[in-house]
Amino acid sequence: MLLAQAYFISFSSMVADRLVASRQRAHTGQGLVEYALIVGLIAVAAIVVLGLMGGQIKNALSAITGSLNGIPGTTPVATP
Repeated sequence: MLLAQAYFISFSSMVADRLVASRQRAHTGQGLVEYALIVGLIAVAAIVVLGLMGGQIKNALSAITGSLNGIPGTTPVATP
């Protein structure tokens, strides 16, 4: 009876160790996937914002270019 208990304890500890090891292996790539999703969402958000505000950004940069052309000692920048 004592031998059977020792065998059962050894077997159950081996099964528990394997379960823990398999769960750890299953979660190793999870962090990388989460970071990739976050980077992807940020990229999509940036594309949407640039698409919506593209005209305003172009106008602001054109105004800056125009004001720089009026400064003496600078080379005029060709505007499209």
